[in-house]
Amino acid sequence: MNFRKDVEPIDVENASHRIYALCHVGHVRHENQDFMGVFERDDQLLFIVSDGMGGHHGGFEASRMAVAELGRHFMECEERSPKSLLCQGILNAHNALQGFAVENPEMEGMGATVVAAIIVENRVWIAHLGDSRAHVLRGDDVRQLTIDHTAINSLALSGDLDPEALANHPYGHILDRSLGGEGGANTEIREDVILLQAGDRLILSTDGYWQSASDEDVRRDLSISSLTEAVEAALSHALECGGSDNITIGVLEARGGEETPLPADVREDFLSRAHERYRENRIVPPPVRTDEEPRPRPRPHWRWGILFAVVLGGIIAFFMSN
Repeated sequence: MNFRKDVEPIDVENASHRIYALCHVGHVRHENQDFMGVFERDDQLLFIVSDGMGGHHGGFEASRMAVAELGRHFMECEERSPKSLLCQGILNAHNALQGFAVENPEMEGMGATVVAAIIVENRVWIAHLGDSRAHVLRGDDVRQLTIDHTAINSLALSGDLDPEALANHPYGHILDRSLGGEGGANTEIREDVILLQAGDRLILSTDGYWQSASDEDVRRDLSISSLTEAVEAALSHALECGGSDNITIGVLEARGGEETPLPADVREDFLSRAHERYRENRIVPPPVRTDEEPRPRPRPHWRWGILFAVVLGGIIAFFMSN
């Protein structure tokens, strides 16, 4: 086993769920800078996927440090709140990466994305930084649960980029938030709790998978009844599409939980807000009149009154003189 290329599959199950995850180096890269991990304590489970970035093995180290630091905090901290655990754990990982890069100048520029979920029975809390994603699959319905922290998405939300230009944008890979990055650990944690019902599949993946997988691909592969075969089919699809990046696909299948509504797909709200801001930025307001501009002169109605009075006075004076 080549430790710089090969990552052991994850296969964990209990009464509430099963997790199966694969991490593959792909066909092009010589090093697997993706990583993943699962940590359990009491009734809580932490599921993490990370994609490292940086030269001279910086990305390799970054993803592994991110998973290890998040896992350490989760296992050792007495805090029980999933949101607090995710927020502080990601901040600790961010600080650890920055400190490591300072101590090892050859690692300058190292960083990582992260998408992490804490699961308690059928309830799921999700946090992320960067462009690793979370989806949920129920039957044929695929819902995206996270929006990538990219420069072009920020431009679209500010109204400075037409949302129609987002698909296949040449700078779509540039992140504006990541672990270890200069932008800081501005973690995004979903406000709502995802409620899973029996048969639902929570999908965590890096861009090596989702960039090659449409919603139809996700439905076709990840709805296969055998979870192992489903994840293997999804990985095979990504490899058949070129495998130009490292590929990580992790799926949690819920085994319990009452019938619940699916969460909204975040893409719809994101595009709606982006289109609205873009339209607002394109509305040209009417010119504002200033005091320096000449104002139109009022129509001189008073002149007609004076002329009428003069004429009438002349007529009266003429008849009185005669």
